[in-house]
Amino acid sequence: MSRRPLPSPTRTPPILAEATELSAKLYWNKYRINSATQYQTADLVTVDFAVTERYGRFQLGVTGTYAFQFEGDKQFGVTVPPDGHRSEVLLLRRHLCHGHAGIRHVDEDQGGHQRHRCERQCSRKTSQ
Repeated sequence: MSRRPLPSPTRTPPILAEATELSAKLYWNKYRINSATQYQTADLVTVDFAVTERYGRFQLGVTGTYAFQFEGDKQFGVTVPPDGHRSEVLLLRRHLCHGHAGIRHVDEDQGGHQRHRCERQCSRKTSQ
C-alpha cells in the first residue's frame, strides 16, 4: 500500500542567484504479508528531493532519492538472515534545465546517460 505525498512548497527566496528552489516529497510504503510465502517486507520510506538555482534561462542543481527500511524483512515472524535484507539507498543526479520554464529538461543519471523530457511540444528528440 502506498500513500500519495502531501503537496510541498518549492519556491524559496534567492540564496545565490535569481531564485532558489528546494523541494522534497516523502512516501511511506506499508506492505502486507505474502500469504503464499509468509514473507513480510518491512515499511519502506522514500524521500525525493531537489535543490536548484536559477540563472537567467538556466536552472541547475542536484536531485535525488533516499530510501530506507525501519526494520528488516520477516518470514514466518522471524527476521530474514543475516540482517533482514534491510534496504538503504541514496541516488543523486545532476539537473540542468534551459529555455522557458518547463519546456526543456535534461537530467543525467549516475552513468552519465542523458534523458530528455518535454512538458510541452518541442523539436528536440529524446537521447538515450
